[in-house]
Amino acid sequence: MGHLGRYEIHECLGRGAVGHVYSGRDECLQRDVAIKLLWLHLLGGSTDGDMVLQRFRVEASAAAQLSHPNIVKVYDFAERPEFAYIVMELVRGLRLTEYTAGRSAAEKLSALRQVAAALDYAHSFGIYHRDVKPANVLVNSDGVAKLADFGLAKMRSVSGITLRGMLVGTFHYLPPEQLRSEFAGARSDQYSLAAMAYEVLTGRPPLEAATEHMLLLRIVSDDPRPASAANRDVPETADLVLARALSKNPGERFTSCSEFMAELSYAVDPPRQWRVPSIAPPPKPNFWRTAVMEVTRRFSIAS
Repeated sequence: MGHLGRYEIHECLGRGAVGHVYSGRDECLQRDVAIKLLWLHLLGGSTDGDMVLQRFRVEASAAAQLSHPNIVKVYDFAERPEFAYIVMELVRGLRLTEYTAGRSAAEKLSALRQVAAALDYAHSFGIYHRDVKPANVLVNSDGVAKLADFGLAKMRSVSGITLRGMLVGTFHYLPPEQLRSEFAGARSDQYSLAAMAYEVLTGRPPLEAATEHMLLLRIVSDDPRPASAANRDVPETADLVLARALSKNPGERFTSCSEFMAELSYAVDPPRQWRVPSIAPPPKPNFWRTAVMEVTRRFSIAS
């Protein structure tokens, strides 16, 4: 199709209102890449346009600081008078919910554990994603999950994008504290991960409503239906784990995303059945696993 500096542009992979994503080739380093192009003239110079450009810059800056097998790598970024672009790792795969549809619990949990590992790694650098959702997770044919789109990321040392900028796109994975204009940090990403896990396991998001306004009200005030009630294949022990990660109070959630996923994996798919890629070994469950086992034991005795 053409060239952009040293990059040969191939096919269009996707398009939006103000930009395109292309597959391409870095002719200098001889590797395939994805090129995300933002057309500046389509932004219109408005406040919203400025915010879109700022998101684009944050996406490049945040992801470029991170090197993890489950995070899409950023190789290059530039701004020109007509456009800005990000050159990144080319991931050929499916979005999370597309990949997990019809797959075993072990495969679903493996993909989610990899996302958890990516989030914990970003959090260790003081970077909070703040837009964790299935559309931002790609899984390739080998079952390797990649977290993408750090455009709404908040870095500990840099002011983040305002809440107004956050309420864009799907709302199903937004944590309640974000809607209350409170601090959105590592445990906020954990809530979004838990909302994804709930959907992956049940086929439905934790909370639904007829309108976006009603959905936002429910996220702040209502508890989700137990996952085991939404899908009989989900064991009741998973309800306890998901309820904790989806708590309205961030302080009641798990200390890390990987801890949450270790407990959920134990509840849904016992360790003897785990099939985990070497890049995302599950941490050992601890206190919460003991609590799940105790509840299970009491139910058995009662019945």
